[in-house]
Amino acid sequence: MAPGFRILGFLALFGVAGCTSTLTIGDQSANVQTTIAATTGQVDDTTESTSSPDASTNDEGDTTGDAQEESTTSVTTPEETTTTIPESTTTIEPLQEGENSELIYALEELRSQYGSSRLIGPYDTGRCGIRAAVLVGPTDWGPLESSADPRIPESMFFSFDGAWTRTDHVSLDATTVDGIAAFAFSNVRFIEVDGYDELLLLRDESSADGARTVVKKLDSTCRWWDRPVITMCGVADSVASMSGNGSMIMHRYPLDSDPLPCEPASAPAARWNSEFQMIEPAVSGADWCNDFVDDSSRELPLTPCMQGATVSAVQQGLAESGYTMDVDGYFGPGTMRTIMRFEQSTGMTVTGQITTALITALGI
Repeated sequence: MAPGFRILGFLALFGVAGCTSTLTIGDQSANVQTTIAATTGQVDDTTESTSSPDASTNDEGDTTGDAQEESTTSVTTPEETTTTIPESTTTIEPLQEGENSELIYALEELRSQYGSSRLIGPYDTGRCGIRAAVLVGPTDWGPLESSADPRIPESMFFSFDGAWTRTDHVSLDATTVDGIAAFAFSNVRFIEVDGYDELLLLRDESSADGARTVVKKLDSTCRWWDRPVITMCGVADSVASMSGNGSMIMHRYPLDSDPLPCEPASAPAARWNSEFQMIEPAVSGADWCNDFVDDSSRELPLTPCMQGATVSAVQQGLAESGYTMDVDGYFGPGTMRTIMRFEQSTGMTVTGQITTALITALGI
């Protein structure tokens, strides 16, 4: 799906940090946010790890396997799957400073380095230890004179092991033009998601194109990796936002385009999909599509909730590639997951949509 949020030019500024320690972040609500007094310290050019791991890895990214092994259950017309809706996602609270005198002193050190910044945390990630974050600059995009902090947007992440070590840093100075911040880091949070036994990191960002939430997970070396999000219209690089109870608000198409039948009427709860190492909407297959649209009325890429000859041809191609599925002409969640498995196993970008690249790869 093509979200209306267009900040790829900004994200092109991000590099990959060479560190092996973790970054961490938490809720930026009133009881968590801390105003840091004193002067701003100098920062170097270390950049954040944002690239996704290779699809063939385990801890660091998507799992892959042979097409014969990664088969789906046969579906009916229209496609149906059953899903147990999980409990609400939990937002993690930061550590209490009184629990650790050494940590109190360390937090004061951070406060002394970064003036008028937002200190978030600390949080205990469990496997990867204690983390804190510092956000510099405006909390939202727009004229800098209306912001409480007119500095350029920066996000810095620290690990604590007797002393703070900065692990990742993003500076977006190129997005500040004529007193307007075109981009801002709004918030960072930790959440627990049903089906995943570690914390996930949510970083809220904004620009003139809208808001978005990036999802990150810790890999085996305690680095944060961006994880795509499974939506009801395919795989996206982010969601528009995610609430404290884990409800996903997905990107909507612009008002001047036809709405897609796969777009949910409300914000579904999120859960973890261990097969693809992504969060996804926790809805049953029966609730996935509110309607089916003839695929001849749409140009590629085709999203779920389409039906017709192109969908049938793709299903037939997937079946001939070794995946078990009914060739029924209905593009539902079962077909989307099979497309994702095929894309993963062949090294393609995982979209969960019917794209030109997919049709070429299937030889249709």
